[in-house]
Amino acid sequence: EGHLPDRGRADGIRKVFSNLFNCMSKFSDADPEMDCLELRFMDTDTTKYEGAFKTPTMRNVVERPPYMHDGQFATLREVLEFYKKSPLPEVGVADLTDEEFSALEVFLPTLSGPIKELEPE
Repeated sequence: EGHLPDRGRADGIRKVFSNLFNCMSKFSDADPEMDCLELRFMDTDTTKYEGAFKTPTMRNVVERPPYMHDGQFATLREVLEFYKKSPLPEVGVADLTDEEFSALEVFLPTLSGPIKELEPE
C-alpha cells in the first residue's frame, strides 16, 4: 500500500513565507536585512523536504509516546523491535546481542529528568 509522503516540512516552508506576520512582512517591526536571517537564507526548495521531518531530542523520550514521526508505535519496545528487524545496516541494531538490546531499553528512561530553568544573569 502506497503512503503519501509526509509534507510537514515542505508545507511549513510555504506557510512561514505566506504568513502575514513573519519578520519580513509589512506588519513587522524587525529589520528584514538584520533580523530575519532565518527567512532570508532559508532553503525554499520544498520538493526535497517532502517526507522530511525533524527528529526530536532524546531527552524525556519515554514521556512522549506515541513514537516515530507518524506515531505508529505506542512503546519504546516496539520502536527498538522495529530497528532490530530493519534490513538496513545504517538504520538497524540487528547486530546487538539480546543483553545489549535489553540494556538499551533500560538506558532510555535514564534520559528523563526535569528541565532546569536558567536563572537570569
